[in-house]
Amino acid sequence: MSDPVERFLIGKLPPEADSRLQHLHAYWTSIRPSAQRLPGRQHFDPIAVPSLLPHIWLLDVTRDPLRYRYRLIGTEIARVMGRDYTRWWVDEVPGAAPDAESYGQLHITANDGVIAFKSGRPTFRSDRYGPWLERLLLPLAQDGSRVDIILAITAYGVPVPTINRI
Repeated sequence: MSDPVERFLIGKLPPEADSRLQHLHAYWTSIRPSAQRLPGRQHFDPIAVPSLLPHIWLLDVTRDPLRYRYRLIGTEIARVMGRDYTRWWVDEVPGAAPDAESYGQLHITANDGVIAFKSGRPTFRSDRYGPWLERLLLPLAQDGSRVDIILAITAYGVPVPTINRI
C-alpha cells in the first residue's frame, strides 16, 4: 500500500464524495436558474441546508487584483482553523497559504464559473479531525454569469483513500 494521492477535479463531483458535499451540490443545482446561468447569493437560503452550516464557508471574490475574502465561516471550519477569520483576506490568514492547486481551483471557480473538488490533506492540521478532507467550491453570481461569491463546504475527517499496489 502506498501513500494516498490528493485529487483535484474541475467541473464535477465524484459520486463517492462525502454525503455533505453531495447534499450541498444537489441543493446548489436545484437553485440554479438555468443550465446557462449560475445561482446567486440571493438564491441561496441557509435554512434549506441547516445541517451543513457548520461546514460551509463563503468567499467574496474581488477583482483587479483577483482576491478572496472570507464572508462567512461555519463553526466547524472556524474550530479547525483555530479562530473565526470572517472578513479576513484568504492570503492574510496565518498558515493558510493554499497550495498552488487549491488556489488555482479558487481562480478557476471565480473566473470560469465551474465547480471544483479536492480530496487531500488539510491546510490546517487538526488531530481531532484526522489527516484527510474533501472540499467543494461552488460559484455564485448575482447576475448569473460573473462570479462574485464562492460557496464552499469542507468535510474534515473523511476516510483516507487506500491505494493498493500489485
